[in-house]
Amino acid sequence: MNDDVLNNVFEDETMMKSRKVIVWGQDDLLSWAVNFFLTARKDWEVLSFFQRPGH
Repeated sequence: MNDDVLNNVFEDETMMKSRKVIVWGQDDLLSWAVNFFLTARKDWEVLSFFQRPGH
């Protein structure tokens, strides 16, 4: 495959881009801030998994 063709595939702005992030750990200020700022943007999906105290 030609390198130019491969580069054009990754630079194509018309392709749909899926942006997901998984936040796990304690339910604290840092995880809240990451979740808040990324969900405020419409192109991010945030999956949160928090530990319950004592588990």
